[in-house]
Amino acid sequence: MYGVPLTIYLLVRFFHLDRGGLNANLWSTLLGMGDTGMIISRRIGYLVLFFGIGRFTEGWRALYRAHQTGRLASEGLYGPVRHPQYARLVVGLFG
Repeated sequence: MYGVPLTIYLLVRFFHLDRGGLNANLWSTLLGMGDTGMIISRRIGYLVLFFGIGRFTEGWRALYRAHQTGRLASEGLYGPVRHPQYARLVVGLFG
């Protein structure tokens, strides 16, 4: 819970990125893109978030269909990944 924010706080202090008047996010500040970069990274983040949540719900549907037919879910998202819901949830949280 405190690991990532504390790490960011310490790295900002270590690399002297703590400037006054910043109104952008971490990625746009690190890449030097300012407000425009903040808008772009936020939209990309939303796309990744909704992609991950969409894949997550698709995994629940596959589980429900497999349960209704009394078989093991091993097709679709469950073919290449052992726990696709965890993987998609991590993708959504990253977004």
